[in-house]
Order: sequence, then structure tokens, then C-alpha cells
Amino acid sequence: MIMCSLNTNMAFYDPVHGLSLISNSEQGLQSLWQDPDKYHLNSIFSICDTLEFKRLHFLRQAGFCFQSYPSATHTRFGHSIGTCHLGRAALDQVDIRITNKNRIKLGEWLREIQTNSGKKDLRDEFLVALLLHDVGHFPFSHVLESNPHLKNAGFPHHEEIAVDMILNNQRNKIVKAYNDALDSELISHIGALRLFKILNHMQDSGQIDSNVLAYLICHERQRELADIINDPPLVEKLNLLCNLVSGVVDIDRLDHYIRDLYFTGTGLSVFNVFKLLNAIYLDETNGKVYVDQDALPQAFNLLHSKEHLRRYIFEDPKNMAFNAMLNYCVSSYVKAQELGELTCKYGTPRPIEVLLTLTDDQLLSELELVLKPASISKMVQLIRIGCPYELMECLKVAALHDGQTLAQRAEYLSSNLAISFLENTLPSTLFLLQDTKGKVSLFSMDELFYVNNTGTEFSIREAAGFQYLIRHLSAESENQELRCWVFSKPGKSEADINDLKEKLTVL
Repeated sequence: MIMCSLNTNMAFYDPVHGLSLISNSEQGLQSLWQDPDKYHLNSIFSICDTLEFKRLHFLRQAGFCFQSYPSATHTRFGHSIGTCHLGRAALDQVDIRITNKNRIKLGEWLREIQTNSGKKDLRDEFLVALLLHDVGHFPFSHVLESNPHLKNAGFPHHEEIAVDMILNNQRNKIVKAYNDALDSELISHIGALRLFKILNHMQDSGQIDSNVLAYLICHERQRELADIINDPPLVEKLNLLCNLVSGVVDIDRLDHYIRDLYFTGTGLSVFNVFKLLNAIYLDETNGKVYVDQDALPQAFNLLHSKEHLRRYIFEDPKNMAFNAMLNYCVSSYVKAQELGELTCKYGTPRPIEVLLTLTDDQLLSELELVLKPASISKMVQLIRIGCPYELMECLKVAALHDGQTLAQRAEYLSSNLAISFLENTLPSTLFLLQDTKGKVSLFSMDELFYVNNTGTEFSIREAAGFQYLIRHLSAESENQELRCWVFSKPGKSEADINDLKEKLTVL
């Protein structure tokens, strides 16, 4: 008899969490030991070997922040592994309150979820959702996500793209572009792993349910997916579980904040992620999320971390300038392609949906090949040499009117700032339009509760320490306003700058 010895964990050495292990399955090997090929196709860590997931190696999590913080070159791959690692910890640390007095651990609760068709084990769905939550990102992560011209062209949020990749929805232009690009003769010949094929194998073996994965990842698609799942008891449990995947204290945020703070080297704020996980509990009876009172300082530090990252790192003027420069290039590409005025050095320009499936450096290389509008390749050269536009002002502008799109507001601002997306010389002015709604959503903590020593329930917003934190950080209130970051071309004269400032006062 031939004995097979298989490694049941994939190890990643992570400076943030130490040794991160991705298990083959939280459900156990079962009969998969008998067939090594089938075993590999049905293991969670086979997802890490797929082409779509390995692309995350080449997407910088913090976009252009490395221009100000040189160590911030960490990737979406490392973040996804770290998020899954924290998910495994959560199975043993996060509590589920099933009655007023009784709690059980998350892993135990997920092992026996009651559905219309009987009990279901959702541990693997939980971990795979955490692993795949970022697989739909554009190059440079969030830099292009709010681009008004991409939104106007129908390109959705990265979580919606991830869902369509999981479900292999060919109606999504991004998913189709992935499939067309990855089905080359070389890739087919070597038998490289594709994400939807691995997920199909896992679903056929009864290990995961792809619709449940999709439900956990993306809020925008939940109503549609609930109809497909067609199991109200299961959907009710998924709504509770979503708080840990895409909710107010989701595990994605926990890894994201601590990882960005680590790799930027700022040390602006620190929270104990495992103490926080151990203090979180979900209440099955009312669907609410709680944190133990003695861990409130950790929750406050989490908020502190978020605000510090936003204010001092992601909204660093140099980072925002490079964001504006890349968004200008992509908007110009989209506009020129729509008008049939886009030409490249080699052959026909590729559709924008193809560019959005590339990696960071591949996107810049593709934009460098543009001949017309020439401003695109010239702008990329400035990005390459690390020469940003200079911040002039950050304005608050009126909210969108009924029926008005972000792209229409962007066109209005560009005309008032004399910016053309079809010019052949570098524009003298750039702007970046930013939707502030939800920007500081963690300060809307009505969905997170704690119970004090007398057994009285409060929203975390009512805690004295939280009010102090808000005053200390001077956090922006959530509203419908837009922010417009305005930048001037490097080396502009003082007279030109004064003229631009006069225009800004009109806006």
C-alpha cells in the first residue's frame, strides 16, 4: 500500500502577525486523503495558487503612499492572507450569544448552522470570504475606485467584481476581460489554476456554497443573492456573520489598519487586535454587535488608527497628488476611447476593462504607450520619476443634484478649472473629486454596543471616552458634500497660482 503524506497547512511568514497558516479546510480532510489531486482542488489554500489571487502580489495595498512612506509597498496578497489568518483566530475567540446568558464560540456556532435543509457547516465559507474579499480590486487598490468616468462607464465597486468573479458572471465586463486574458495558449498548456474552477470543485464536493461566499462579501448584492439562496433561516444567520466580514468591526478593517500602520512605520496608534477579537460578541437573538466594556479602549484605539491613517497617510498631499494624476490618465483614456480619438504605439488600444485587470506596473506601462492624447504618457512619466503636482486647495463643493452623476459633476469642475481630458500637453491644473459620504463611517457607531456593569445597554457613541475621542480628532461629520482636491502643475509661476486661487474662490 502506498502512503501519501500531505501538508495540511500553507505557511506564510508575516511580520505583522508572525506565522500565518492557511488550513486546507476547517471541515476536516474527510475522504480527500485518498485522492491527492482531488484533495488539492478541494483545499482552501489551493485558492492561493490561482491566477486571480496571485495577481494580488502585484497590487500595492496603500496605492501611492510609498512615495511618502517608502516601506508602504505591502500588497493585497499579504493583506488577504492576514485577514484570513485573523478569521481563523476569530473562530476560537469571537463569541455568539445564543441566549441572554449563554455564549458559544464562533467556530462552534458556524459548525452547525440551522437551515431549511438541515444543519450546515459554514466555517470554510467564512474563511474563503475573508480570503477573497479583495480579489476584484483595480490596479493601485482604491486609487481608481471612485473615478467618476469609470463609474459612469458602469464599472462597479471591487466587492461586486469579486462576487462576479466567484460566480463567473460573464455579463460583468471585468470578469470577461479576465477570462479572455487568462485563457492564453501558454496558461492553458501549463494548466494554471483558475479561481472559478477551484471554487466549482469545492462546491461540487459540498465543501462550500459560492452564493453564500458572495453574500458575505458584498452588501450591494445581498437582496439578489438572498432570492437565489432562498433559505430565510440561513440568510438570517448570514446577516449576523456579515458583521465580521463586511461590517462595522469586520476583520478586513482590523488587518488593514494594523498592516498599514506597520508598513508606513508611523506608529501613530496601536490597538491589540486579539484582545479586541476576544471582546467582540454577536447576539443571535437581536442581530446586534457588542464589545465587552473592559475592551472599550481597544475599540477607541481602532477608531483612532482609522482616523490617523486617513488624515496623515492616505490624505498626505503627495499621495493625493499622485492619485489625481493617475485618475487624470484613466479618465483621459476613457474619454478618448469613447470619442474614437485614442491611439497607441503598438496596435489598437485595449478596452479600459482590460487595463483594469492588470497589475500596478502593467497599467502604467500600458498608459505609457498612448500616443494621443499625449498628455497621458507625459503624466505617467511624472508618476514614474516621482514628481507630483502641488496641492493648492481642498474645497467642499455642493452635493450632487437629483439624477446627477459623479461624472457630470466632474465635467462641470473640469470646465471651470479649464481642464481638458483630451489635450496633448500636461494640464496646468488637476483635481480629484472625493465623495465624503461614508468617509468616516466608523464614527457612526450606532451599530456597535456595549453593556455596562449594571446590565444597561448603550451605543458606543454614548461612552464618555468616545466623545473625548471625537473632540480630540475633530472628526468630520458625515454629510452629502463632495471634496475637490485641486493641484497645480509643478513649476508654475506665482502669478499663475494666484490666478488659480481666484478661480477656486468662485467654485
